[in-house]
Amino acid sequence: MLDANPDAADGVVFVNVHFSGLYFDFDTNLRATDTPTVKVAFWNGSVWEEPSNLNITTSISGSRLTVQTGLVFFPENTRVRVTVVGSTLHSADGLAGTQDFTTEFLTNKIGPRVITTGSGRFQSATLSGNDVVIDNATTIRWTKCALGTAADCSGTPQLYSQGQAMGACAALNTMNSGAGYAGRTNWRLPSIEELESLPDFERTQPLLPSANFPNLTSGQYWSMSAVGPTSTLAWSMNLYTGEQNQTGRATALPVRCLSDEAGFGPYNSGSITSGGGYRLDEDGLSISYYRLDLFPTYYFLTCALGFSSVYSGSYLCETPQTIAGVHSERVAACAAVSGRRAPAIDELLLILRRELPATGYRAADFYGAGGDTIVWSSTTAAGSKAYAVDFQTGAIKLLPQAESHAIRCLRTAAPF
Repeated sequence: MLDANPDAADGVVFVNVHFSGLYFDFDTNLRATDTPTVKVAFWNGSVWEEPSNLNITTSISGSRLTVQTGLVFFPENTRVRVTVVGSTLHSADGLAGTQDFTTEFLTNKIGPRVITTGSGRFQSATLSGNDVVIDNATTIRWTKCALGTAADCSGTPQLYSQGQAMGACAALNTMNSGAGYAGRTNWRLPSIEELESLPDFERTQPLLPSANFPNLTSGQYWSMSAVGPTSTLAWSMNLYTGEQNQTGRATALPVRCLSDEAGFGPYNSGSITSGGGYRLDEDGLSISYYRLDLFPTYYFLTCALGFSSVYSGSYLCETPQTIAGVHSERVAACAAVSGRRAPAIDELLLILRRELPATGYRAADFYGAGGDTIVWSSTTAAGSKAYAVDFQTGAIKLLPQAESHAIRCLRTAAPF
């Protein structure tokens, strides 16, 4: 018999997880003609949710059962459960499993970010009868419209929980008799970093050009990025305004799916630093800069402007000067030193690391801001507002410029 206990004579002895599937190794050969029933579920913080349209396939070779989903990637920061129904799987001599075979695992984040500002990025195309928009800065292809709307993107979009949203994007891969939507079979729900690469923050709202993305309305869209494996929250983003939320995973929201050019992994949030800090005197303070490893022309202040950087085994930030201020004052303070300026919102996101614990700053090698974890960017918007990043939560904020917050200056050349 096949037994669900890994310690039993005929049990599972190894499970390996890959991008969108996994395989089970048993200690006995399996019946090669079996097509066992497999269930995939995601923990949404309170219950297991089993999305539809995952197009799960299986194959058997000797003692190995390979399970492949239509997800392309498992969702980020998520607790995943995969169950093989034991009665549908047999040993080579025909004995069925006595129990279900279940494994659970946690997913993480992979891949680098990119900077995606500037005009002329988007190219509309109709491929195999389906409308897409190609972002030439990332090579990502996006569905032109939210799922469920008309061909001109008008009407009310279909709304999904986060788990069902992943299945909705996976369903695009079986369209057109298996050729996939727009001739692609790697459609999926975007990560929050991929979703935030889409808006052009240099535009007035809406942040997407209507020529490519018509009838865009304000509202949050789902990402596949959970706040944490056991959290009830996942990341969503308003593509009209650029604001982000941590939203209950059972909430019904619209969906816009993507297909990347070559099956690359989702963008990780942030860039690691390279080497030690660059020390110098500015504003009458001893300060330091860190150079970003993935973006080596960027040097960010180790501490928020107004701190001095003190090294004692690790950097500490001391506060002899003003830290927080209204937007115009803090941007001007960055520019008060030649070669130094405030970062645009896309640049500030380069040091954000959502996968790190929310202990003050979610930024490796960067340090706190005197209790104010909201940091201004130089990017402004209508209504006397400006974009900022809350490094405590990891969210992009659109705030009144009259509010008082910290700023972290940058240089795009070596500071000495």
